[in-house]
Amino acid sequence: MNNDKYSASEVSKTIETILNILENNFSKKTRKKISFREIFDLVKDLHHLFDMYTELDVQKCSFVAKRRYIPLLNLLINIDEDNNRRGLYYTYLENAYKLAGRYDFESFVIYYEWEETEKFYEPRYEILGAYAYYLDKMAKDPDFELIVANLPSGAGKTYLEKLAEAWSYGIDDTGTMLALCSNDDVVKGGSRTVREIMKSERFGDVFPKNKFVSTDRDYFLKETEGEWKLKRCKLSASYYAKTTNSNVVGCRASKWIHIDDLYADYKEALDEQLNIYYYNKLLTVWRKRYVQGKKAKLVITGTMWSPNDFMVKVISLYKSREKFIKHPKFKYTYISLDKSKVIIQVPALDTETNETSCPALWSTKELEQERDSMDTYLWETNFQQNPTTPEALEFDYKNLRTYETKPINEYGACYAVIDGTRKSGKDFFSMPILQPYGDDYALIDAIYTKVATSELIDDIIEKIVIHNIKILVIETNVDGGLKKVIEEKLRSIGYKNSIQIIELYSTMVKATRIELEKGNMKNRVIYPARGMYGMNTPLGKFMNSFTIYNSQGRNEHDDANDSIAMFSAQIIGEKAQTQKVKVIRRPF
Repeated sequence: MNNDKYSASEVSKTIETILNILENNFSKKTRKKISFREIFDLVKDLHHLFDMYTELDVQKCSFVAKRRYIPLLNLLINIDEDNNRRGLYYTYLENAYKLAGRYDFESFVIYYEWEETEKFYEPRYEILGAYAYYLDKMAKDPDFELIVANLPSGAGKTYLEKLAEAWSYGIDDTGTMLALCSNDDVVKGGSRTVREIMKSERFGDVFPKNKFVSTDRDYFLKETEGEWKLKRCKLSASYYAKTTNSNVVGCRASKWIHIDDLYADYKEALDEQLNIYYYNKLLTVWRKRYVQGKKAKLVITGTMWSPNDFMVKVISLYKSREKFIKHPKFKYTYISLDKSKVIIQVPALDTETNETSCPALWSTKELEQERDSMDTYLWETNFQQNPTTPEALEFDYKNLRTYETKPINEYGACYAVIDGTRKSGKDFFSMPILQPYGDDYALIDAIYTKVATSELIDDIIEKIVIHNIKILVIETNVDGGLKKVIEEKLRSIGYKNSIQIIELYSTMVKATRIELEKGNMKNRVIYPARGMYGMNTPLGKFMNSFTIYNSQGRNEHDDANDSIAMFSAQIIGEKAQTQKVKVIRRPF
């Protein structure tokens, strides 16, 4: 086919027909299958058709290539055992990523590093996937205006952003970028990285109209470390690389403004005057450098250093203006209701699994060693992107009474409370189990999981039997009727020991109850020492959640603390009319 003779719609229809045939072939409903030889002939036709289609409609070709053509080729590579065909499928796949990359950033990155032995993006996908997706929107969607990306040092946030900047010039080489950083070498190094990407052969393959030729003296009308200009640029320069102390009054950005790593070290991040200076400069100077008449597009990247640093102030500003919700697809990502802004906060250790969020960068063991070697507030802020202060971590291990050897239960009985859940997946079901410890109480076991209460009846019964629980307090505003279910289950298994089950209806705000009971929680309860239980054991998860509770209010989960507060109020405070248990001295 000669693409001069065919329209985009005709080529598109032919591609659609072939894709439908091939996709339907792998449906369970299709009984008569096409042979791999016939499939290969159709895919060869697709290969040529897509090369034609990209010349006729870049955007639609990119979309279809990513959504349908690339998944098909990946499937065939996995199931076709003919090595010759598989080799050609792999060649076609590389070409498909090239064509998709002309209007899809993630495809561009994959193609750009196709020949690299050590990939950058692929092993980091879990922590950079959302960031890549929204960098794509930053370049293409006129209504999308903000990315705040907090990631631990070394995650690759700056390099991915520079790849996106280079790629954006392939889509539109008339626009201007403004990059800001506290370090002159770093910001100019980023400028150099963007130019190196644009000069590369792979970039030229994706964007042949923007292919760099060393003999073309007009490719860059100006080229210095801190400022350069492409020949079709509409403003004074295509790229400004400036330090945060630079005068940027003469600069204008029409693509986006990138603000990256403003602090040389943690001491600067603790300087409140410097934080206020940067924040005010964003509002009064940097954001104003965007072209007039349009909402400023901002990409703000860095690692958290303190609860009052620049990034925290920026996040607080936007959250005060509109609501952000958890992204339905991407982990660690929060999106505004109008979908114009995202906040990405990637922890080093996943907060749900307590495993490394990126095995290619850090092992779980390495991160656990890092965590155990530093103050909790610094770990939470710098590694977990959960900014806090030592004063806000009231239940940090150093503020708790702990034991290193599980105490003997001389009383032969335990107490427990249940803070239940209606459904799985959101909040934690929390059932701490404590035994008398002199005049106080020791936390010895727990059920702590994101599973609905109704699915945990057998586990609750098992804990009652094992620990001879004498008093169990249940918060009934979550799971009314749980008392009856437990009593019936205990009768059905022939349980003979006495147990007092108390249903408690409570409307008190969790933070209020925790604040009221924090004295007993720290002084009357003895907890297992750090490291006694693995991070993925129920009690290990419970203690991790309990010790990182932030009294300033930034808590994704406070169920562990609330359940101990309930224990303090109802058991320690003896509001549950606790049965007095006599000490029985064992004769052996």
